[in-house]
Amino acid sequence: MSTKIVGLEKLLVNYNKRTKADILTKIVNGGAAIVHGQVVMITPVSTEVTRPGGPHGELRGSISIKKSASVSTKATASVFTAKEYAPHVEFGTVNMAAQSFMHKGIQLSKQKVKKYAKDQVKKAMKV
Repeated sequence: MSTKIVGLEKLLVNYNKRTKADILTKIVNGGAAIVHGQVVMITPVSTEVTRPGGPHGELRGSISIKKSASVSTKATASVFTAKEYAPHVEFGTVNMAAQSFMHKGIQLSKQKVKKYAKDQVKKAMKV
């Protein structure tokens, strides 16, 4: 998910570059944490019926977050999994319907992330 914070530069004109980077990083990392929580919550888990003998919940347990460091006016954080079968679950196969957990998690998180970003900018402006 890519989100642009419109007007952030104008609002933060009186802040030095380091402070701007810190605020932006906090917003990006907080937004990624929101997405991470949502993705983990909806990631499908195999059962004894679908995968006899287990293990179960490996995909859900593998959802990770890579946070951004405060370095400039750009920040990026990632929510990901390294499980080799994750794309098959996300997009489906010829034998299995898609169970979109990443895309759906992002979509379900958008409003919370926007509200979080807005609240953080307002909070920074009060300091």
